[in-house]
Amino acid sequence: MNKRLIKLCHRVLILSGIIALAGCNTLQTISSAIDDQRPTQSQTFSFQKEALKIGLAEFNKNNYGKAIDILLPLAEFGNSTAQLTLAAAYELHTPADDHEAVKWYMKVAKKGSPDAFNALGLMYEGGRGVIKNHDEAVKWFHKAAELGDSEALFNLGRHYEQRPGEEQDYATAIQWYMKAATTDHPQATHQLATFYAQGIGGLEANQKLALDLHHTAAALNAPEPHYQIGVYYQNGLGVIKNQSTAAKWFQSGAMLGSENAKAALGDLYWQQETLKTGLAEFNENNYGKTIDTLLPLAKLGNLTAQLTLAAAYELHTPADDHEAFKWYMNAAMKGNPEAFNALGLMYESGRGVIKNNDWAVESFHKAVEQGDSEALFNLGRHYEQRRGEEQDYATATQWYMKAATTDHPLATHQLATFYAQGIGGLEANQKLALELFHIAAGLNVPESHYEIGVYYNTGLGVIKNQSTAAKWFQSGAMLGSANAQVALGDLYWQGKGVLRDPDQAMEWYVSSAEQGHKIGQQKLANAYQQLETQNDLANAALWEHKLAEQESRAIQ
Repeated sequence: MNKRLIKLCHRVLILSGIIALAGCNTLQTISSAIDDQRPTQSQTFSFQKEALKIGLAEFNKNNYGKAIDILLPLAEFGNSTAQLTLAAAYELHTPADDHEAVKWYMKVAKKGSPDAFNALGLMYEGGRGVIKNHDEAVKWFHKAAELGDSEALFNLGRHYEQRPGEEQDYATAIQWYMKAATTDHPQATHQLATFYAQGIGGLEANQKLALDLHHTAAALNAPEPHYQIGVYYQNGLGVIKNQSTAAKWFQSGAMLGSENAKAALGDLYWQQETLKTGLAEFNENNYGKTIDTLLPLAKLGNLTAQLTLAAAYELHTPADDHEAFKWYMNAAMKGNPEAFNALGLMYESGRGVIKNNDWAVESFHKAVEQGDSEALFNLGRHYEQRRGEEQDYATATQWYMKAATTDHPLATHQLATFYAQGIGGLEANQKLALELFHIAAGLNVPESHYEIGVYYNTGLGVIKNQSTAAKWFQSGAMLGSANAQVALGDLYWQGKGVLRDPDQAMEWYVSSAEQGHKIGQQKLANAYQQLETQNDLANAALWEHKLAEQESRAIQ
């Protein structure tokens, strides 16, 4: 079909040329010299139009050989669209024929075509089909630019940006990119955004403007701006860090063909799955597996992986505090408050680093500056627990108060204790202390449940009610308070506030004793002695021995 069409095109174009040269009055004279079935001028136009349509279709299908065969007769007849497309087909064909491409671009350029001017600029720039010549390239780009060709405006910018060595001229490149960007040229807008992001060519770095330009270019379907916007959200550069938003931009960039976006999206999915697996292992106390899973991700700079990895090194048996400190430091360098708080704890105790109270306080302060409530509490605890003359209850109270305003459970409980005992310059105030214990109990602090139980068990500031006391001891015991477990055991043993139940009492004494609670161990041993069976006496001796060992270790 195509061969027949090509022959027909040749025949039609020859006849069309004869008609055009001779004029209408000569038609009768030459009629005997041509076939009686010659086409009319309208038929000639129809054939050209159909041939051009088919040739363009083959070009768009990347069938460059077929495009050349179909469009060559039209190009020879002077059809500009055919000539431009034919030149492009010669460039893209395998093997390419750049000399033919230049020849046809030059023919169209003689007609003043900006597309041809721009194409010739590219050919001279790349040395394809002609001797490489930057000046000639610029000349042709300028010709196209003078006719308002946005592609040429962009190519001038790119040309000056990519010139080798000292010939590179960012300032001139920027001027052309700016002109091209005003025509909504996608790549020019993207490149200008990159220049603002990096502060290139005399431009002051401006991430906000860079991001705005990336958004403009992305709306023009340039693939790379989608990727770049994703990077902004992935790293929190001038925007709130949001991995989900980053993933959406990487996805759209990948769909448009950006290889960078495809890679970033793949990395993001891999990171999400790896992080998910690592966190699951950590929550199951599989610290060795956590380390193996999260270490590669932490090395890539994933903040959550770094923090969790550091904690896993701390909790692993044996612990590796030096590695924990290293990864907390990595996270802290990103300004993470949790990492600063963790470093404060390590400096405070001398784990993985030389013990230094001043550096501990400094680290806690850095976390506090970012609103970390745990660091507020740790500052209070640090000043409360300092040894000797360095102990500072007044300063501790100030930090506990600040932490309590953030509903920090342990800070609220500790502040209640200070009010109950009149510590740190505070006047003893049992009413306020009880209110604070209630607040802390509502935040699930086990010891606060115990303390409230003590108030009702002794009638301190409230009407004595051992049944109510038993309820508070019960809730505290269930939350793991060894003090509450001992107190509840006492009530069951004595039958106060509850029905007497020695078995229940023994169960709660055991719970406290197994946590290493000395009073619980002693009461358990005493309870076994009172039962007086051979087995009970043996158990009593066992717990007395454990208590003695514990006290011996404490002395050492």
